[in-house]
Amino acid sequence: MNNDKLKPCPFCGSNKQYIEYGCGSYKGEKRIACDTCQKSAPYFNTEEEAIKFWNTREYEKAYGGTPEQVEKMKNNLRYAIVVLQNIAKGNDTNSDFTEFTIDEHKSRAFQKAVEMAEQALKELGEKV
Repeated sequence: MNNDKLKPCPFCGSNKQYIEYGCGSYKGEKRIACDTCQKSAPYFNTEEEAIKFWNTREYEKAYGGTPEQVEKMKNNLRYAIVVLQNIAKGNDTNSDFTEFTIDEHKSRAFQKAVEMAEQALKELGEKV
């Protein structure tokens, strides 16, 4: 494909992108992918839609920020999950939260916070 149509990869800055054609449930759809870092945009019905998404950085709207900002959010969520899980278990977390004592009510609240953080990561497309 003519890479003059595409901006550099928003994840690694490479100019080695290509159109990836879907198969299975994505048959007939297209997306832009980077040959260097293997990251890709979502599938679209047309090549033009895929290119527009890639070039206008629509992922920033879809995912809440630049790739670097989204990665930072993911890391913060992962850290919060670990801290909350340790607090709920009564383990030392080596964090600013160790001053709190956990009763049954607070433990349920922490578990809910863990579930919410895990859901946020899932929505960002990450495994916990």
